[in-house]
Amino acid sequence: MLQAQVQETKLLRDVSMHHLEAGKVQTRLKQLLNRPQSSPDIEAASLAETPLDTTFDQLLSALQAQNPDLAATQNTIAREKVRVSHSMKLATSSLPIPMMVSFEKLLMAGSSAR
Repeated sequence: MLQAQVQETKLLRDVSMHHLEAGKVQTRLKQLLNRPQSSPDIEAASLAETPLDTTFDQLLSALQAQNPDLAATQNTIAREKVRVSHSMKLATSSLPIPMMVSFEKLLMAGSSAR
């Protein structure tokens, strides 16, 4: 009989501690969400996946239309790609043929040494 009372007391203490911890968590959640402490407790709910009605390309074009910084950045990237491509063509075309051949041999020797 005494053993059962001790066990019941331990269980009641554990339940009380759990309620205290849950209250602290609720308080912190309400603070983070700027809700008054008198508001109803926040409860977890299951989420259902909802499919998108739009494609990736539609979302991207909408994003580009609504965000001028993104469009400007993409234009800058495109311009720089053209400049780099043009510079590469100029650099290789300005080398004399013997230098280009020796440069290619040097590259091939370096790749085979690895």
